[in-house]
This record gives sequence, structure tokens and C-alpha cells, in this order.
Amino acid sequence: MLLSLAGLAYALMNNGWMYTFYPVHAMVLMSMYYVWREYGWLKANAGAKACVLVFALHIVTIAAYMEVLLPHIPPSERTMEQQCIAEFSEALKTSGSTNFGTISLSASLWPQLARATAAQMDTRFYTLWILPSFMNSDAAYKQKNMWVLNYVAHALTQDIVTNKPGIIIEEIATPSRKTLDLRNWFAHDPAFTAAGGAYEKMDLAESHNASVKCPYIVYQRKVK
Repeated sequence: MLLSLAGLAYALMNNGWMYTFYPVHAMVLMSMYYVWREYGWLKANAGAKACVLVFALHIVTIAAYMEVLLPHIPPSERTMEQQCIAEFSEALKTSGSTNFGTISLSASLWPQLARATAAQMDTRFYTLWILPSFMNSDAAYKQKNMWVLNYVAHALTQDIVTNKPGIIIEEIATPSRKTLDLRNWFAHDPAFTAAGGAYEKMDLAESHNASVKCPYIVYQRKVK
């Protein structure tokens, strides 16, 4: 019962990161099986009403999870993802690339792109999940946590220099992420700047739905 109530509390709180709910979800499912498996013993020791109550709480918890926490992607966002995949696929084809790198806080696009094009992702961060706090931070916070930016810049530089992705896809600011400026966050690192100097911005032709803005810039490796 406490486990079910904890799941409900989390569903109501909903911090926006679905994966943090998974352990509670898994334990709820296991406890449901336990109640079903040990129904006879529980009925004799706790009573039938208690069993029914536990089942009901579990069902409500799962329903809350399905409704509140599972991603309900709005049509506009789904269309934007389709537009981005079309543009990235075009960039890979135009540049003749078989691999790509990303500088992005988002995560869902890259597995889709790899499946759609058979291209390999050759930067280690499929999402820069450690950086969102820098979007709304002051200079003192950035200075205190500069080691994080240094680490990410060093890792990206190493991947770019070693793996030489044919294109690099950078997420840019949007109305909901006005302070997002990933490349400038790493501009203090001369090695990162030098690695980026091997790339130039691509001018992509407008694809199937030009009315939808894909919030990314694509850079291709310069031909020597």
C-alpha cells in the first residue's frame, strides 16, 4: 500500500524526467504479482478487503503512470521531429557521410536518424543532460562549475578529432530555451574551437514541411 501511495505521489509531482519513475513502476508491478500469487495467504492473514484495496491502488497507480508520465507528444512536436529527420538525412546524403556527431540536449532524434539512414553516431553524448542548469545560471555558477564545461568540451573534441564525423548537428535556442548557446559554452577551449574549424555550415534545401522550423544547425566537414 505504501508503495502504491509512493507511486501516486510521484505521478502527481511529475518532475518531468520519466526514467526516475521506472523503479517505482517496476516494484508496483512486482508487488501486484506477489499479491496475486499469495492471495490465499494474504486473505487469511490480512483479509479479502485489504487485498482488493491493494489491487485497486496498484491499478490507479499504473493508470496515473500511463496518463501522466508516458510521453504524449503533441502533433506540432511530432511534425518538428519528422522535419528534422528529413533535414539530417538530406545532410548526410548531400555530404556523402556515413557518420554524424551531435551537440544537443535532446535525445530522441538520434536513434531515429541512425535507424533511418544507417549512419553511425560518433560522439559519445547522445544528450548533454548534464548541462541544462547552465541555461539559466549566472556567471558565478558557470565559474564554479567550469569543470563540467571543460570535461564536455574535452570529450567532444576528442570524439570529433578521432572519429571525424561527416556532419555535426548542433541544437540552437528556441522560445522555450532562449539562453541555449552550446558552442559558445565551449568556446573557451582552444582545442574545441580548433576542432570545430574543420567544419562549415551547410545550406540545406527546404524539405517537405518548410513551415516547421527544425531548431538545429548542421555543419559538414570541409573538403581539403
